[in-house]
Amino acid sequence: MFEHAAPRPWRVIAVAAIALTTAGVGLPALAATSPDAAKNLSLSEDWTNPHMATLADSSDRLLLQRIRSAQDMISAGKLTAARNDLDAAKDTAGAIRTMLPFVAIADQIKDAKTVLLDGRLEQFRQDLLPVYARLDEMSDFAPNLAADTKVNLKRAEFMADHGRIVGAAKAIDDISCRITASNVYIPAVYVYDRLAAAQSALSEAQPNVGAAKHAVADAENVLLPS
Repeated sequence: MFEHAAPRPWRVIAVAAIALTTAGVGLPALAATSPDAAKNLSLSEDWTNPHMATLADSSDRLLLQRIRSAQDMISAGKLTAARNDLDAAKDTAGAIRTMLPFVAIADQIKDAKTVLLDGRLEQFRQDLLPVYARLDEMSDFAPNLAADTKVNLKRAEFMADHGRIVGAAKAIDDISCRITASNVYIPAVYVYDRLAAAQSALSEAQPNVGAAKHAVADAENVLLPS
């Protein structure tokens, strides 16, 4: 019933909010829907939806908090607690991917670039289709960034079609940099993978604490302002 009645962007917000609040995290900012609450938010030009910006910021902070909790447990030698914290952090990264499906765009674009440089032009075109779909999702919350990315991606595709592979690859690099530098981007995919690596290291018969620490540090560092 709710799924059919609610506009798609707000269904995405609801799913993510439920995932985060059931994990024991209150998101009072999400409930602040008054004009005064909205205008007090500090947004960059990339975000146009204050509620989505608030939820994304809360999620980003929660993810960093859980990563640091896992670090503390690893350093204290409490490996069972560390694995539990890593589970919680992975759940948060997964919720962010649900809430912001376009966080995967940068990874998809990089994969498409690899295919392009391998000379598989038809596969390159196919790999761009889900990217365009995610850009449509992004346009609900960051229309300027989505429109700019789409224009430049089409330009890269045009260059590739006309044999200008190096130029197309350079254009793709520029697109990736623009997305990852924006504040709508949370590297949830990379963070999830590093947390999974840490968890795997701690689950070995002889836990590899050093490898786990390194992987969790990688996850933390990518979330910190540069």
